[in-house]
Amino acid sequence: MKRFNDFSQFYNLVTDYGEKARMGHMPTGTWQPLLDIYERKDSILIVVELPGVDKDRITVTIEQGVLKIVGYRPKQVPEGTEHVHQMEIPYGHFARYVKLPPCADIEKVEAKHDRGYLTIEIPRKPTQ
Repeated sequence: MKRFNDFSQFYNLVTDYGEKARMGHMPTGTWQPLLDIYERKDSILIVVELPGVDKDRITVTIEQGVLKIVGYRPKQVPEGTEHVHQMEIPYGHFARYVKLPPCADIEKVEAKHDRGYLTIEIPRKPTQ
C-alpha cells in the first residue's frame, strides 16, 4: 500500500490546529467534536462524531488548504426538568479545523452524514 509522503506532517498539522483551538484561537463558547483520521490507499477519511446534530446544522468548507467543519448542536434539557445536577454533553456552536496535506484533491471531496457521524473522504491527487 502506497502511503502519503506527507502523512506524518499532516498528523502534526491536525494536532497543531487542535492545540491552537484549545489555546483560545476559536470563538468563545465553541466546542470541538471528536474526530478520527484514516489513511487509505487513495484517500484520507475523516470521521467526526456529531450525535444530536442534524445535517442541516453542519457546514463543511475548505479555505486555503484547511478543512473547516462548523455547526451548532442545540441544548437539550428534558421538559419538566427542575434542576440540572450534571451536564457534560457540549452544546452550542462547534468547530474543528484540519490542515490538509498538499496531496489532497480538494476538488473531489465527498461528505455524508449518517447516525450521528459525519464522514468526509478526501481523494489523493494522482501522481504524475
